[in-house]
Amino acid sequence: MILRQIADEANRGTSQQLEAEINKLYALVSTLGSDRNQIAAQAAQASEVANRLIQPMVAASFDQASTLRLIKKISSDADYISAQGERAAEQAAMALDSLFVAYSRNVRVANAEPVRTAIHGLFLQLEDPSGYNAPKFAQQMRTVGDLVR
Repeated sequence: MILRQIADEANRGTSQQLEAEINKLYALVSTLGSDRNQIAAQAAQASEVANRLIQPMVAASFDQASTLRLIKKISSDADYISAQGERAAEQAAMALDSLFVAYSRNVRVANAEPVRTAIHGLFLQLEDPSGYNAPKFAQQMRTVGDLVR
């Protein structure tokens, strides 16, 4: 989930192409009786696209504007991310926390404390894995996104 946002930031076209190749591969492996050679060829195609995406991701510089965009993109994908379960939610919380720390080091954020409190609220919802509530987590992610300007 988070990797998709970072890949889009580095090279949107290649990122979208990779997602399309992965979806084709998923369709093949999800179908009973799929041809193994066709699956292998599709996996190789997806791998080639992924390899083309590596260099732009490594070379990408995340300045204030791109860091802020990533925070907003991740938080706006709240429903999808939270529906993927607590592990995806943990990744999102950690990513938002790290990105905001990096962002606020270089920019004076007028409402930094409410943003930090909202991000902390994400972690509080993850303390009890059996009590994970996707809609509540998504709402908290949207709160983080609303607070970041």
